[in-house]
Amino acid sequence: MNEAPRKHWRALEWNYRKAPHFATYADAFRELYERPWKGFCELTCAFIELLLRLLGIPRTLERTSTLGISGESSGLVLAMCQAVGADTYLSGMHGKDYLDVAEFERQGIRLVFQEYVAAPYAQCWPGPFIPNLSVVDLLFNCGPDSLKVIAGDRSA
Repeated sequence: MNEAPRKHWRALEWNYRKAPHFATYADAFRELYERPWKGFCELTCAFIELLLRLLGIPRTLERTSTLGISGESSGLVLAMCQAVGADTYLSGMHGKDYLDVAEFERQGIRLVFQEYVAAPYAQCWPGPFIPNLSVVDLLFNCGPDSLKVIAGDRSA
């Protein structure tokens, strides 16, 4: 394992080893960190695929580079939507800062800006709930109930 991935894995292990579901997911994360990666993009895609699998969200990922499109900022997002036949695009709340809403409307693509508020859940260290840390924090603390927590189920 390279130095940077080793350090990151050790930080996760150190901080979450006592979390209720750390043992459930540790091997999958360790294996990801131990693989040799050609670049950050490859690692990021593998991380997203792992998280989707662990959360039980069946999705197929497609890289922008395979779509035969180009553009920048709002134009690139619009081109992605058109390439896959999307009629709606879910953006983070900061998409309002750069997406051309009028152009999306002209092209028949509805923009929805997410305003997610994290549901509190029990974390493995004392103190008040710290929202929006990472989905990794959620998995290690809530395990199979993580998707319910994301959906706002406060009973999970």
